[in-house]
Amino acid sequence: KGEKFAHHVYAGEKGEIEVLGTHFNVNAYPDEEDIKTTLLEGSVKVSKGNESVLIVPGEQASLSTNSSLRGRGITLKKDVVLSQVVAWKDGFFVFNSSDIKMIMRQVARWYDVEVIFEGNMPSEGFTGKVSRNVSLSNFLKVLELNDVHVKTEGRRIVIKP
Repeated sequence: KGEKFAHHVYAGEKGEIEVLGTHFNVNAYPDEEDIKTTLLEGSVKVSKGNESVLIVPGEQASLSTNSSLRGRGITLKKDVVLSQVVAWKDGFFVFNSSDIKMIMRQVARWYDVEVIFEGNMPSEGFTGKVSRNVSLSNFLKVLELNDVHVKTEGRRIVIKP
């Protein structure tokens, strides 16, 4: 997340985000494949190596954290659903055709649990909005209602196809 100050956000060897007076959101977690910078207002310059891109509101620039894809540079996505990107600020999980692994990475971070996947996970996506105030057990009940097989073992959650 950012404020209206001119400065740089460094992402190590992965790249650099230059703030040019704006509102933006940065999603950067060790367990995610990309560092995503989404612009809400103003302008942001995202750089990686010799490559840079100036993004406009509603666009998202992704920098790969996967070392095997290091030469990929910057990927630009247009027409991003901004309400989904900043839903965390309003206390919600918002999913738009999100796969179960992406959903469970957020669950693991928010509820401080370990998530284990057994077997091949379906590629179908889930769409919906859930309050971050809901208990973990109720969140898992929502998943079970959507045919996700969940087993809880203390602070560990096992997801089966």
